Amino acid sequence: MDTSNNSQGLSPITSLITGILISMSLTLFLYLGIALSCKYLLQVSLSLISIIIISSFIFWINIKHDYMSDLMNMISSTVAFDFRFSRPRYVISISNFLKRINPYIGILATCSGLLLLSWAVPAFIITLLSHTATSDRYIFLSAFLMNIAACTAYFFSNRDQFTVVTSRISFFSGILMGTCGVYAILSILLFST
Repeated sequence: MDTSNNSQGLSPITSLITGILISMSLTLFLYLGIALSCKYLLQVSLSLISIIIISSFIFWINIKHDYMSDLMNMISSTVAFDFRFSRPRYVISISNFLKRINPYIGILATCSGLLLLSWAVPAFIITLLSHTATSDRYIFLSAFLMNIAACTAYFFSNRDQFTVVTSRISFFSGILMGTCGVYAILSILLFST
């Protein structure tokens, strides 16, 4: 019986550093994205929605083209042997190119949808609820809440790494330290002028 554990838990110091780094990067990413979306709400929203629509349309065309190409290959192999060679060469090269970039188009649509949910939706709510003078506090509050939710989801998806109670506590304290550190740096930079 093998008693060795394949996944080793993180030490408390490593989980503290992991919490700090994840929360700092997420807070900065969310804060700057929401602030940009608050300033240019219409442009950011329209560009993200258009990227989602265009890439989803290209993804759908690729899937339909793959289906039709497979159907034509099956028909050409059973009915007409020369049908496979009667298609123009540029159609074959375009279809091969589209097959190669299809996963990247799906990733582009997914990332644009996530950015729309994490940047434009909170910016729209903040624009509706607050004035421009108090919007910085609401931007940071929304970035803080979304950061806590994302870090908690990270914790639950990687729960086997945090085997010791002290590593769990240090991870969540690292999350709070990283978020407060980013807020302190941003408040010094933005409100010192």
